[in-house]
Amino acid sequence: VWEEQKAVFETMSKKSPIRPDLTEAEVMEIREAFNLFDADGSGKISPNELKVAMQSLGFETKNQMIYEMIQRLDKDKSGDIDFEEFTELMVSSTDKKDTKEDIMHVFNLFDHDGGGKITLEDLRRVADDLGEEITDD
Repeated sequence: VWEEQKAVFETMSKKSPIRPDLTEAEVMEIREAFNLFDADGSGKISPNELKVAMQSLGFETKNQMIYEMIQRLDKDKSGDIDFEEFTELMVSSTDKKDTKEDIMHVFNLFDHDGGGKITLEDLRRVADDLGEEITDD
């Protein structure tokens, strides 16, 4: 058991070859978030995917705002947000300390019934809003 825990810890703390300032575990977490936004699995977040994701998180979105966000993040001017651009956003966002209020706001977006817990049903609802399917496996 100790060897398994040690291996997990080493993997989680190992620096990523993609981004040496991040651990492999952090890159994996960012990839999971990216994949939720990238509903069609194209490897890029389109303006429509960004709009749907923002709406499912409770944000009012207008097309102009979505295109402005993409323009700000889209370093290669492709019209979409790729994983590297998304990673930059996540790293710069997490460099700023989240306040307890910010964290609670996001938690409450997931905690649909206000019960103080994020249930499997809550996760299914958010995944469904993002066009993802959660299986029982």
